[in-house]
Amino acid sequence: MFSLAPFCEEPKKKAVKKLGFLRSLAFAVCLIQNLSAEVTSLDRPSPAWLRDAVIYQVYPQSFCDTDGDGIGDLRGVIAKLDYIKSLGCTAIWLNPVFDSPFGDAGYDVRDYKKIAPRYGTNEDARRLFEAAHQRGLRVIFDLVAGHTSVQNPWFMESAKSESNVYSGFYLWVPPSEPGSVAHEGSRPENFIKNFFDFQPALYYGYAKPVASNPWERSPNDPQSLAVREAMRDVMKYWLDLGCDGFRVDMASSLIKGSDRDGGAALRELWSDYHGWLNRNYPEAVLISEWSNPAEAIPAGFDIDFLIHFNEPPYQHLLDPWIGKDTDPNPFFDRDGHGDIREFLDGYLKLYQATRQLGYIAMPTGNHDFSRPRFHGRDENDLKVIYTLLFTMPGVPFIYYGDEIGMRYFPDWPKKEGAMWRGGCRTPMQWDGSPGAGFSTAPVTNYYLPLDPDPHRPNVASQEGEPDSLLNFVRRLIALRHANPSLDNLGGFEPLYAEQNKFPFVYRRTGGPQDFIICVNPTGTAQTCEVKALRGAHPVLTNGATREGSKLTMPPVSYAVFDCSPELNLSASIHKSP
Repeated sequence: MFSLAPFCEEPKKKAVKKLGFLRSLAFAVCLIQNLSAEVTSLDRPSPAWLRDAVIYQVYPQSFCDTDGDGIGDLRGVIAKLDYIKSLGCTAIWLNPVFDSPFGDAGYDVRDYKKIAPRYGTNEDARRLFEAAHQRGLRVIFDLVAGHTSVQNPWFMESAKSESNVYSGFYLWVPPSEPGSVAHEGSRPENFIKNFFDFQPALYYGYAKPVASNPWERSPNDPQSLAVREAMRDVMKYWLDLGCDGFRVDMASSLIKGSDRDGGAALRELWSDYHGWLNRNYPEAVLISEWSNPAEAIPAGFDIDFLIHFNEPPYQHLLDPWIGKDTDPNPFFDRDGHGDIREFLDGYLKLYQATRQLGYIAMPTGNHDFSRPRFHGRDENDLKVIYTLLFTMPGVPFIYYGDEIGMRYFPDWPKKEGAMWRGGCRTPMQWDGSPGAGFSTAPVTNYYLPLDPDPHRPNVASQEGEPDSLLNFVRRLIALRHANPSLDNLGGFEPLYAEQNKFPFVYRRTGGPQDFIICVNPTGTAQTCEVKALRGAHPVLTNGATREGSKLTMPPVSYAVFDCSPELNLSASIHKSP
């Protein structure tokens, strides 16, 4: 059974008052009961479509090239909309497509209101929005709100010694300040960067400015508010053209010194943006790269990721590689050294803090860390991983190519500031041809090298294989869409999650049918007792069985059980090899 110990007050002495223990136990039971209940509606305005959303991340330069230059483009995204729709996805998030010198693959914006020529034109963006909407898909742009390129006209004006409207747009400090960066303008101060030296931080203000630092100013200073309004104008421009919202890069970086006020000024900034969107674009989504949902979602975001930094639950699941391990013993590893409680204890606290306000997202991968096809994992391991990721609460995200099991390469070219990240940005593998169907350009001209394996996974070969990873992903997403218990607000209840033990078993509730999901990532068979499994019917499995309440799972296995009193005949049982 799932242990309540983490939520009970741990005794520091053997003699613990019985009343205190009972109070702790009662709190723990109430917490689990609350988690298992479906959230029928959120406590604040949020786009209604998010309840059933599944979002596909497109890394545009690596997705599909239509003009033969070896770099993906917006027309390539348009050409593949039907494919994305066929997965069961309801929206697309594109990494930055704004004009840029591409020192950091587009995260150094030169012009927020212009599509980079290598991707197309603003008219191509409008056509993408229109074509997506015709198919019931939404399009989310990546908003780099915390910094620009040094080639951005805002910065070039701000770097002048003469005062002008942009003088206060960036954080300028004396050259003696540690970490400050020199520049080519006539202004005598240095600037503060947000990441690379060519990415000057936009200046939304300092939390509780210190008088002895004259460059520190309040977030409510007119110059700080001018920066806020300039970014609001950028959002308005794309929303009016048809964009459906934004994923915000480095969302927690905008207010400097946030630790001084407990994040109050940062929350006010994002709450301001969120309220403005609700009033003017109520179906537009705001997604944060923060990786602390308990901070990001109350601050005003509809969705926050759990990924490779800040709060660690996702790291304990998958060990997303960032040039080094984030957890060398993740739960999803055949050696069985992982501990589901490392994930679950942290996840439940974040889930409880946010489930009435918004959504946690745990993606299959993204452009900043390793794909799940790494650390020796194969397609069988990925099926187990995806069984969990696509049946948990929150909004699922698929990183392009993960649905076919594209591999990660740790020693790939460090193009456009990629560092360790080049190996998760390789061209999409559409077919088995030498160029993988990505482009008509010579392979040597591709944005990044292809997976060199001639037997690399591809869409065309997996389309016709009923038990391929691609079609497995489609079945999981279809099951999620068809059953309210599995949707993004359905209830969640751990049933078997013991320290250093396997499998992990949990129940999703809230619809006509409840479902029990079981995953065993280890290379050995596992058994456990789960009373709720009595009478349950298998819906999706690769060999797991139950006898009464006893669950038996072969190595590297998954199972989804319908635990409603009678089998829903519309849900076909599928057994994978």
